Amino acid sequence: MPVRTRSQTKAASEAVTTVDTTESDVEAEESVRKALGEAEQRVLLEFSRLARFVRGEINVTYERICQLEESDDPPDTAAKIEQSIQTIVEHCRPNADPKIHLNALDTLRSIGVAICRSSTDIVGIQVRRHFRQVRTLENGMMNIVTVMREEEIEKLLSDTAPQSLLRMLHHLQRTAQGCCLFDGLEEVIGYIRGDSQDTEDDEDEN
Repeated sequence: MPVRTRSQTKAASEAVTTVDTTESDVEAEESVRKALGEAEQRVLLEFSRLARFVRGEINVTYERICQLEESDDPPDTAAKIEQSIQTIVEHCRPNADPKIHLNALDTLRSIGVAICRSSTDIVGIQVRRHFRQVRTLENGMMNIVTVMREEEIEKLLSDTAPQSLLRMLHHLQRTAQGCCLFDGLEEVIGYIRGDSQDTEDDEDEN
């Protein structure tokens, strides 16, 4: 997947849809603001639900697998996780609230941790094998960070708390390396840190 620099995605991040403020009815405007807030809250709750769903699917017990009849197909957990990732990313449009972007990125990080720590039963093995062959999680993260506004990226970089999102992404990267998973995380973290932009600037100077 080609790595886009921040300058290449600036136009996308500026494509912000605004609420029509020509409405003279103050109550109507307040109703719109309230509706937007509730919609954002529903999205955040959906992220939380999807993260719990993924953890539950990955940690299916071995006893449940053993209960399957020979004619039954084993649960396609990897496909369900892929769908969950896609659902999360679809909420992250350039005009989305910054909280949506950050929570979506953190939810994908949480899903990545769950995959790395998945059980050693049949389901866990199948899931890890699947995500060694695809970059769905990393591509999803890249789709999110490349639509984030410059100030959102700066906020990520300036957060020095022990549990900051960037630190947790680094932690996931180290954990994933031990599992031979998510080699595309380096590109995601590099984009956030501006590594690709620095490389482009150096090439321009030469």
